[in-house]
Amino acid sequence: MKKYDSLIKQGKDFVKIENYQEAIKCFEEAFKEKIYINDYINLSYFYIQLENYPKAERILFDVLSYGNFLIAYQYLGYIYEQTNQSLLAIQYYEKFLTEKNLIETKNNKDLIYNDDYISICYSLGVLYDNMEKEYNSEETQKAIYYYKKVIENEPNHFWANLSLGVIYERNGNNIEALHHFQEAYKINPQETSICYNLGVVYSNLGQNDLALNYYLEELNNNDFYPETYYNLGLLYKDVYKDYDKALNAYLNYLKIDKNHYYTWYNLGCLYSIMHLYEKAYDCFLYIYYKDHELFEYIKIDEELEEFRKTEYYNKLLLNNN
Repeated sequence: MKKYDSLIKQGKDFVKIENYQEAIKCFEEAFKEKIYINDYINLSYFYIQLENYPKAERILFDVLSYGNFLIAYQYLGYIYEQTNQSLLAIQYYEKFLTEKNLIETKNNKDLIYNDDYISICYSLGVLYDNMEKEYNSEETQKAIYYYKKVIENEPNHFWANLSLGVIYERNGNNIEALHHFQEAYKINPQETSICYNLGVVYSNLGQNDLALNYYLEELNNNDFYPETYYNLGLLYKDVYKDYDKALNAYLNYLKIDKNHYYTWYNLGCLYSIMHLYEKAYDCFLYIYYKDHELFEYIKIDEELEEFRKTEYYNKLLLNNN
C-alpha cells in the first residue's frame, strides 16, 4: 500500500508539471500492486492529454465495466469529438447528461449546471449544428436546444450566443439572430466574425448603413474575418454604387483567398459596370475553368446585359464550345 501511494503521488507530481509520460509510468507501475478506479480514470486522462486516444478509450471501457462513471462518458465523448466521430461523441455526451440527471433525481437534488455540464451542452450544440440539416430538422432543433441550455446557465457565453445567431440568420430569422449577435458583441466586440455577422443581419434587414459600419469595424480588428471584404464589396457595388471602394474590397479579399469564385464573378460584374470589358472577360474566363455552373449564370444575369453585347462575351462563348 505504501508503494502504491508513493507511486501515485510521484505521478501526480509529474502531472503538476504536465509531464504525462512520466506520470503514466508511475501510475502503471502502481497498478501492478492494485487498482483504485479513480486513479485508473486519471490514467485515461493522461493518455488523452498525449492524444493517445485508443489507449484512453480501452481504459474507459474497462472503467465502465465496473459501473456508470459519469466522467468516463464525458471523456469518451471528448475522444470521439476530437477524432471526428460525431455520432459516438453525441451518444456518450448525452449518456453523461442522462446519467447525471438520474443520479441527482434519485438523490432529490436539482440538476447542477457546473462547468462540465455547460461545456458538454455546448459541444453537443456544435456537433448537431455541424450536421447542417434543414431548420426544422431534429438535428438543428437539438443544436438550438443545447445552445439555449448553455445561455440559460451562462448568459455571457460568447460562442453559444454567436452560434445560435448563425443558425437563426442561416434560416431567415433575422430578429432572433440580431438579438444573439448583439449579446455576443456585448461580451466581446473584438472577437473574430462578430461584427461580420452583425453586418450580415443588418444587411438582411435593409439597414445598410449599420451593416457598413459593422463590416468596417470587423476589418479594423487584428484578427478579422476575411469574407468581410466580399460582403463589403457587394454592399459598395449594389447599394452605394461606390465602384472604386467595391473594387478595392474585392481585390483585398482575393489577396487572401484567390479561389473564392464568387468574388471573381462579382469582380467581373463590377468591371462590366465600369465598362472595363476586357478585365471582366478575364474574370469570367477564370470562372469558366473553375466553376462551370457559376459560369452559366453569366448568360442570364441582368447585371451583365451590356457585357453580353460586346465582342468579349462572344469570345467567352467560344471557350464554352
